[in-house]
Amino acid sequence: MWRSGKREAVSTSPCPLLVAVSHVSGAGGFTVKRVAFDDMSHQEVPLEEELTFLNLYLGIQKQRFGDRLTACLNADANAMSLRVPSLILQPLVENALHHGIGAHRDQDIVEISTL
Repeated sequence: MWRSGKREAVSTSPCPLLVAVSHVSGAGGFTVKRVAFDDMSHQEVPLEEELTFLNLYLGIQKQRFGDRLTACLNADANAMSLRVPSLILQPLVENALHHGIGAHRDQDIVEISTL
């Protein structure tokens, strides 16, 4: 049970953000904490791992923005083993969301593709 911003409004359904965090915590063996902090010693990671972390982040943002956010991840299977700098994509997407969808009330699409 969680309470919304109004004191008298009480919901018996679970808090959407807590559901998202619970989902993130167990998705595919990855957790945000493990990816973000435990693996900080790895300067480069396979693109597949970076996209997995980005997908978890986008899941949280989808809870925040709802129908206003559509995210498309298009990655070539041959590119998944390529090594990329760790945590390079999340700040770029976060910046796009902050200055794009966060700045207005319209719908937006975030598309991440490999070439």
